Amino acid sequence: MANRLAPMDTVTTTTVTTATTAITVTTAIVQRETRSVGPTYEELFQGYRYEQRKRLEAEEKLERLQTEVLKSVDRFDPSFDSTISVEFRSLNDKIGKLCKSKRLTELVLSDDSPPISRESSALWEDTVQWTLFDDRAATRAEKKMLLRQAVWKFLVETLFNRARPFASFGDDNPQANLVERICFEKLFPDHLTSENAARWRSLTVRQLKTLPIDEQASKQVRKRFALKFVGFIGDRGLIAEGEGRLKQIEAAVLNTKEDLGKHLDLVLDQAIGFSRLLAGERAGYELRAPQLSAMEFRKSEDDMMITVIGGPVGVVDADREDDPEGNIKMIGSPMVIKFGDGGGRNLDEEMVLVKAFAVLVDED
Repeated sequence: MANRLAPMDTVTTTTVTTATTAITVTTAIVQRETRSVGPTYEELFQGYRYEQRKRLEAEEKLERLQTEVLKSVDRFDPSFDSTISVEFRSLNDKIGKLCKSKRLTELVLSDDSPPISRESSALWEDTVQWTLFDDRAATRAEKKMLLRQAVWKFLVETLFNRARPFASFGDDNPQANLVERICFEKLFPDHLTSENAARWRSLTVRQLKTLPIDEQASKQVRKRFALKFVGFIGDRGLIAEGEGRLKQIEAAVLNTKEDLGKHLDLVLDQAIGFSRLLAGERAGYELRAPQLSAMEFRKSEDDMMITVIGGPVGVVDADREDDPEGNIKMIGSPMVIKFGDGGGRNLDEEMVLVKAFAVLVDED
């Protein structure tokens, strides 16, 4: 019985051994085939860590690059206060020459031209002591000073309006024309005190200045403002009635080779450049006339807003050494107010950078 079972044990052992060998071989084959299909888990994990490291390195590099770019974009060198003062003085001087031009004198300051009165919107409100003219007409010198103020008011309304800082760029090129139409006041309701608005305005002007400008387009810009000037003085009653007179002035201002057109073109060219200079700064600037009634028409000897010394502010024919107190007759040119510092901070703080020019009673 035992001898009969022995062969069966041998067969069983042989079968188990054979099966084990088969399993081992099969496992080896599977492992080999698995390795041939793709990477192992360890290899996958190492690849993942490598990709993570490269991604982090790329993010750090991008962050450094962005920081450098932002620093470069935010880098700003403000103009010196003296530069602003010099540009204003140069513009005021050119305005004075315009007001003395023979053709403008003939067309606007002639005896048959309507007088500039307290009702005229060509002047800033509360800038003339009108009671002095109740019993007499303005002299020729006084008319020229009032005309100077009217020119300044026109420029302030069209080129130095803080709500439309890009007005001078229209028609230079399509991009500038598009930007000029932006209502800055609606885009930044707090633009007078917002540092971000000041930075955006400054950067926009910087970019606009890099765009190519066709000289013919620049002439068109000045032509557009020249015709606006004629409309300004015509609508405000500074020209004698009659379509013929208005047409004469339009023709005169467009002829830049003649007296009136040449001087107006110089004024507009200077004003456009000055407007772009101020718009490109991060500080805020406003050209404003002082309210004389609030001062009781009195100028103090050390007045912080008004001067009668013409040279430093561009009224060269009214230069003098002393700056006395006195009774103010009229304002000839506005003061320049600076808001904040050169970096566009503290925009709610203001200082008088250039004083308004005034004529005292009994002085012309």
